[in-house]
Amino acid sequence: MSRELIVRKSKYRTNIFCFLLVWIAFASCKGNTQSRKVLPAVNEGEKKKIIKVSDNSLDTATFLPRESAINLLSFDDTGFIKINQKNISLNLIETEGRYNFYIKKLDKILFSKKQLQGVSKVLFTDDWLLFTLYTSFSEDGANEGQAVIMSVKDGVVKIFDDVLHNTCNPVVIGEKLYLIDNLQVIESDLTFGSKRTLPITYSSASSADNPYSYLDTYLICGLSTSSDKNLLAIEFKPVRSDNACKFYNGSIAESNQILLLKER
Repeated sequence: MSRELIVRKSKYRTNIFCFLLVWIAFASCKGNTQSRKVLPAVNEGEKKKIIKVSDNSLDTATFLPRESAINLLSFDDTGFIKINQKNISLNLIETEGRYNFYIKKLDKILFSKKQLQGVSKVLFTDDWLLFTLYTSFSEDGANEGQAVIMSVKDGVVKIFDDVLHNTCNPVVIGEKLYLIDNLQVIESDLTFGSKRTLPITYSSASSADNPYSYLDTYLICGLSTSSDKNLLAIEFKPVRSDNACKFYNGSIAESNQILLLKER
């Protein structure tokens, strides 16, 4: 699913009240799950902010490419993932064009959900099993979904009720949960209470001439943690049809307001 920036000038310039109504109605970002582009919610004010992004600024969390991230698990051709060390299995069963999803420990069902469009890659840590249930998924990869975190220790499942767009699996670092909604990171506590969002921007030498070239072509493949579990890792590529996704690692401080993925 994409988002398109719609900016229209009113034909009725003599009527300032009408102009304001039109501007309010159309200046916001609109989403369309059937669109063929993935366009994040970026208005003109945000574009100006992105231009001024600096990795030396206190309001910017800078993430750099690194290989030290925990690999995400993908379902095999039969829709199956097995986590041997915990005797846990995940199974996607296709039925009439949709999927039923089960998590089992040995023969006991820990979690199930029916009539899904799919499930994201899965992040497995010592404490958590994290994934997203896709409720909508278009041919070009645009999606809507709900993030799920399951405690490996006691099997307790929590579902982030807000519908996320163009999203992937969530990740937990310490007592904080991180989610993707379009081209932004949502930071929340484990009760889904306190929340804030940080827009994501990308910088490379090749994008210098057009710093917004990735806005309708990017793909966020997943979230993970660094091998020492202290850093957030975002698996990203600016053009979804090119090469493989690359992990960018970094940390987010309370003072940060925007997240910069920067090529070395």
